[in-house]
Amino acid sequence: MSSVEGLASGNPFIASDVPGLTEVVEGAGLLFEDNNENQLAELNLKLIDDKYYNSEIVGKCMVRAKKFDMIKMTKEYFNFYKELSLK
Repeated sequence: MSSVEGLASGNPFIASDVPGLTEVVEGAGLLFEDNNENQLAELNLKLIDDKYYNSEIVGKCMVRAKKFDMIKMTKEYFNFYKELSLK
């Protein structure tokens, strides 16, 4: 959940491209190759230097975070388990 909170924070979200985080960030925040501090630094510099890019990433992050809304996810899980029980 901390990654979702990061996406919803109103700041650009950057994470390692590792299983779990990759799926949560998916096309919204920025991913860097695991253990590649140079790539992480480049992403940070681009966000600092390009305010339009920064705003674009923040907007995508906010939209992506809404996908993980607790009420929405609870309903989806409920419906999923309900379908499984009918099979």
